[in-house]
Amino acid sequence: MSTSPKEVYKMRVQYLKSLLTEYHTNDQAREIIDKALRNYDTLYPHSLPCNTFRKFYIERSGVTVRMISEESNINPRTVYKHINKMLSSLMPIVYGVDGILFE
Repeated sequence: MSTSPKEVYKMRVQYLKSLLTEYHTNDQAREIIDKALRNYDTLYPHSLPCNTFRKFYIERSGVTVRMISEESNINPRTVYKHINKMLSSLMPIVYGVDGILFE
C-alpha cells in the first residue's frame, strides 16, 4: 500500500511544525527554520504574515493569538491564516520541490 502525495505532504507539514516547536531547544531545528526564514525574507521583506509567524513561533514570549491580533489590529482568524500561509510558503524552501503539493 503506497502513501498518497497528499498524505506525504501532510506528514511533511507536521514535521515542519514539530521543528517549530523544537526551535528553542534543538540547534538543528533552529538552523533549518532560521535559514528558511532568511530565504523567505529575501523574497518578501517586511511581510505581515512573516511578522505574525515570528511572533507566534519564534519570539514565544507567552504571546497568544488574541494578543497578536490586538497588537496588529487584525482578526484572530487572520493570525491563523498568516501562520498557515507561512507554513505553505516555507514548505518549498525547506523541502524543495517535494514541499509543493501538486493536485
